[in-house]
Amino acid sequence: MKFVFTLLFILTGSCLLMSSCTDDATNNASSKPVEPGIYYINMSLSSEEKTTKGVIDNNRFDQNYDYTSIYLHKIVDAGEEERSIEIPVWNCPECDGKKGICFRICKYEDGTFDITPIGTDGEPIKDKTMTDFAEDDRFYFSSWPTDEWALDTTEGNSQITEGTVNGKATNLFHRKKEINQEIYRSDPDIEYDLTQLVDGETITIVRACAGFTVGGIFYDPDNVDDEDPEDIIYDITSEKFQEIMKSSYDEWYMKIYIGGESFSTRHNIATGTSTSNQTGYYSSGDGAKFSEENIDTQIYLPFTKRTYKSGATYKGYGYYTKTAEETEMGSSGNYLFTPVTGEQINVYILVKHWTKEDDPNGTKGNPSTEWLNSDKGALQTQVILSSSDVLNPQNNYYYSVELVMDLKAFAEAWNKDGGDNWEEHQETSSAVSTKSPSGATVRKFTLKDAKVICDVY
Repeated sequence: MKFVFTLLFILTGSCLLMSSCTDDATNNASSKPVEPGIYYINMSLSSEEKTTKGVIDNNRFDQNYDYTSIYLHKIVDAGEEERSIEIPVWNCPECDGKKGICFRICKYEDGTFDITPIGTDGEPIKDKTMTDFAEDDRFYFSSWPTDEWALDTTEGNSQITEGTVNGKATNLFHRKKEINQEIYRSDPDIEYDLTQLVDGETITIVRACAGFTVGGIFYDPDNVDDEDPEDIIYDITSEKFQEIMKSSYDEWYMKIYIGGESFSTRHNIATGTSTSNQTGYYSSGDGAKFSEENIDTQIYLPFTKRTYKSGATYKGYGYYTKTAEETEMGSSGNYLFTPVTGEQINVYILVKHWTKEDDPNGTKGNPSTEWLNSDKGALQTQVILSSSDVLNPQNNYYYSVELVMDLKAFAEAWNKDGGDNWEEHQETSSAVSTKSPSGATVRKFTLKDAKVICDVY
């Protein structure tokens, strides 16, 4: 779950005691303690493990570092002004053909020192120099420019709206690509001092966020190919869906909420702790808007044929954040990246059926915005997570949560709770009402044989 960066050094010139720091002087970087002088440092980005950055087909993080810069942060006390230096990431000649970073440290006789990033042209970026660091200062590396990660609360563009879960007020969070992205920081157990920066201590980078995919699939447990015990496959046809549900799969829609105490509005990357008591829920949302770097909307998403493999292979209709077919087509997926606190999370799945009577302003395949945004008429179930590895997510891990449901059992629950005419049957129906995370009154259902699949990477 970690990847390691190895520091490499260019050793030139002789060690000079100095009261000023210019490019006319260089020194040997191997001495301890660090003597006054100029130190040119080259850091190659050499990953030792495969499960690191990015997302690949099996929902794990890949080994690429895609950002064009990394930040060196001074570790500060509460109330102290933050200081960070942006260092370009590039294929520097001294980094063995790998991406790397270069910077210059200039130490003075009074013990203070400056840090200057080296640009992609190999020259110091002098107007980016940070000065007056003390010899006992400590540092960490991060892909985020500040110590604090926070949701955007700009008026008219806020990522936070109001909601209700189990009758209690909560927040609904709307993803933004520039905010909900992968974040890295150096090993939280290591604080880098001047000697470590100059002498080339190995830097271990971990993710300062968690990744999530969620989904719900309705399958046919009676249509199973089990000739190969190592590859049991469940499948369903559109005709079978129509037979069971008395309507086409493309009239059905799903929304998934994920959230709880682990998702907060602000998070300190330096300390790995939440800096806000405001928590909330994200929804599966509009992946197209997310990929276009806009705020996504918490709308219902149409059923499509989906495949999920974990032990057995489940082919069914529903919603899942990514499939192999989408990867081949170049889809960026519909993931959630956010720092977490390690507190409990909850997952809710809501299902709706589109009808013209219920949505007179929409058409089949193109429901109205009002219908897509409303939880009214939905059937809701809570995904019961029994694994503490998923219940209490940790940063630096990727989580995949899938609820696999027998379509016939769902059809029975849907019809028992009034089906499309649930409002007319409210007084006589056995449906149990509950609140969705948006605060709307919805019907509650539980399928005792539903399979909850939780994979942690």
